[in-house]
Amino acid sequence: MTSTTSLSIFLLKPGKEKDFDRDLGDDRTSRLPLASPLEGFFSAFRSDPKNPTWATQVATLLATPGVIDLETQSPGGLLFVRRKGRAFVLTFGHAWMRLRNEWLEHDFGRRVALNLMKEDSLIELRTEQVFAKWHLASERAPRGSSVDSFGVEFDRDMVSVVEGLSTEVLFGRTIRGGTSLRVNIDIDDLASLLDRALAQFGSNAYQKRWPDIDNLVAVRDSVVVGRLEKDLDAEFAAGQSQPATAGLAHDLQGRPVQDGCPGKGKRRCIRKRTQTPESLPHASNKLRLRLVFDRRVPRTLRARVDQPGRVSLDL
Repeated sequence: MTSTTSLSIFLLKPGKEKDFDRDLGDDRTSRLPLASPLEGFFSAFRSDPKNPTWATQVATLLATPGVIDLETQSPGGLLFVRRKGRAFVLTFGHAWMRLRNEWLEHDFGRRVALNLMKEDSLIELRTEQVFAKWHLASERAPRGSSVDSFGVEFDRDMVSVVEGLSTEVLFGRTIRGGTSLRVNIDIDDLASLLDRALAQFGSNAYQKRWPDIDNLVAVRDSVVVGRLEKDLDAEFAAGQSQPATAGLAHDLQGRPVQDGCPGKGKRRCIRKRTQTPESLPHASNKLRLRLVFDRRVPRTLRARVDQPGRVSLDL
């Protein structure tokens, strides 16, 4: 029987490889090159041995005072692999803590996993209720199931992590994806798996099976956030917001919100939705974005708002 290895795979954003290499904090001289056909290196992160905290506490209960002679270590490792012009990072132990969010494709694992599942093969969904008090929910089914078996509401919940049965043997029996891709595979198949994962990442086929699953998506790209905020300010400065009322200045109970996103600070999200002239007077039937951001609500926005609503922007 072939042994398998559990892997956590991240994908670096284009142009972030230099930042990763500069700020990783490892000993570059100790990096171990990979064997062909893989291009990259492995870097180990050692930890100093120490007496466990629980051992010190337990020692106070012993009939003979002393210290329990135990030491622990928590080594980690990181595998950097280049494939087809992109850079992958595989982490082991606590090495994932050295990665920075701004380096990573935040939906890499999620997109790959969804593209490798059938409609009735979902096992677990982790969601965030971004328009309430930012509740987190994790639902797990005993077997592969359809999305209707879960309590997710795509107009309210942002699906951050999915797990289900894989349609391709290469990825193992089950596959899990959020920012990272979690698989249990034969390590000899790594090169082929990375190539296949990259192809799946670039596909939108999953949207045919779950057309509403991207109703809410996180905005973590500072460039995109800056563009959205600039367009928002421009719309209000030009007085173009009259057809819609602004929802950033009130929470769900109608109370004024002077700072940040209702329910949760320092998080950004957008809602994709096609508005009709009936639901939003004077608005063209275009793709519109609802934006929540984590900076102070502009004075022009607070002055204009007198009831809960929402901001819709044509971009």
